[in-house]
Amino acid sequence: MTREEKKIECVRRMELLNISKNVIKEFKNHDVLNESEGIGALYWLNDEEKKMVEFFEKNNVMRNPIVYHLIHTTTEFGELYAMLFVNDEKSEWAREFEDLKEGYCFCYVFNKDADWCSEFGTIGIRQSIGGLVRTF
Repeated sequence: MTREEKKIECVRRMELLNISKNVIKEFKNHDVLNESEGIGALYWLNDEEKKMVEFFEKNNVMRNPIVYHLIHTTTEFGELYAMLFVNDEKSEWAREFEDLKEGYCFCYVFNKDADWCSEFGTIGIRQSIGGLVRTF
């Protein structure tokens, strides 16, 4: 599985989620990541967040993931970063795509305040003002 094949799938998912066309273009053409926060407001990643994504992509058991978007939320459990990604498991792509249509996303959620609480799992998402909002 090449990085380019995974990027094509990332873009396909971003388009399905109706993420801002500018965000998709930045990712597709320049590998620039954005994160959604609050009501779906979009921001570029800061240096600390870029390092967090880089660490996830290089040191992960999920078979060479590529992160295509983050959702940043602050909760009573800590400051959370949901990393939406595509990995080498092409056999899972169709199911993951169908889940996205229904508002569910399998992702990695990094807990900045309590790393030991970080985990893979399914979250609820919806589109809002060009970005994404975590619903649960």
